[in-house]
Parts: sequence; C-alpha cells; structure tokens
Amino acid sequence: MELITIKEFNLLPENEKKEIIIYHGDIIEYRSGWQKNFALYAVERFFVEVEISDDDDIMNFKAFQTGELLDKYTLEPGILKSILLS
Repeated sequence: MELITIKEFNLLPENEKKEIIIYHGDIIEYRSGWQKNFALYAVERFFVEVEISDDDDIMNFKAFQTGELLDKYTLEPGILKSILLS
C-alpha cells in the first residue's frame, strides 16, 4: 500500500477506512466502555480510534496524530510517538 495521509484517510468512504484498518493497521490498544468499545490503531504516520458497538459493529473512525484522544490510552506518549516514527 502506498503511504496515505491523515487528510486522505478522512476523505475515504467508511468501507475503505475499514479495509485500511483491517489490512494495514496495527492494533495498539483495546478499551471496553459502557455500551461502546474502542480500538486504537496505528496507520502509517497517524492513529485511528475505532468506535465499536457491543454488537461488534464499527460505528465511527477518528484519525489523529496527537492530542486529547491519545490521553485516553494507557501507553506512554513517548511509546506512541516511537510507534509512529518506526
């Protein structure tokens, strides 16, 4: 797969985002919540948070590089940054 930017990812239809996550994303962490679950993936040089229903349906994708969304996850920021740069 050619490198994809966060901007290009955000413009894709949902089915193509799902395909990129499944075949090219590396799962970093999974969190269970009340009626929602979240998976954090590293894709190219950015992260994607995938919101998953209790029925295992993908509900939403949020692509980002830094910020508050990363703060929800237990990995140290330095470790996450090194994942992006590897």
